[in-house]
Amino acid sequence: LASQAKVTIYDPMVRAKKILTDLHLTAGELERTTVSHSSYSACIGANAVVVATDWDAFQCGLLRNDESQTLNWEHVLQAMQEPKLVFDGRNILDRDFIHKLGGRYVRVGNPSEWDQVSVASL
Repeated sequence: LASQAKVTIYDPMVRAKKILTDLHLTAGELERTTVSHSSYSACIGANAVVVATDWDAFQCGLLRNDESQTLNWEHVLQAMQEPKLVFDGRNILDRDFIHKLGGRYVRVGNPSEWDQVSVASL
């Protein structure tokens, strides 16, 4: 938000009003912040996705018959725009799987090939 980015948040356990209140956003930040009611709609057109929870539903490689139970990362990455960065804040995602789907995986808290790449160069 400090860099003027548009941010879309998805959290199925917290109401939108509570999320926005807890963030203590300025008026300008609030204009650039949206709370989505769907993980998929939150990713449409996104340049980056941040996974900040270790819920099973967000893990990849666990595709089940019932896609409502597990996020379909192929669908997510198809909906995103370049550079298709996936920041894994809980180290739950399969790096090779994300790469295979065309994403750029960044494992927060652990070195990755993107650590030395500036966002401006992408």
